[in-house]
Amino acid sequence: MQVDEQSTHTDSKDTSAEMSANVSYNSWWGLKVSASMSGKVATHSENTRKTDNSAKYDVKVHAEQLPPTEGMLKLSDALVTMIEPAIVNPGGGSSGGGTTTGG
Repeated sequence: MQVDEQSTHTDSKDTSAEMSANVSYNSWWGLKVSASMSGKVATHSENTRKTDNSAKYDVKVHAEQLPPTEGMLKLSDALVTMIEPAIVNPGGGSSGGGTTTGG
């Protein structure tokens, strides 16, 4: 028996971010300052995993009938005696234990 397995798993991720900031400052003596900044970042990443699992098995099976154990022999004997036919009295007589009333 031979088992072959191959799998490939790919993960990809895209990320982007934008940022902007504006700053202005007015001093009481008349100085006026302003600044602005903006930026954009984008990334792309991709990860690929590939696995190759293969295996070869050599299986041999042997089965045989073993002799029965002592406990199994006793159980078989008990079952045989339970299913043996019972001898019934053909005369129809009572075997006792019952009462008859007559008159």
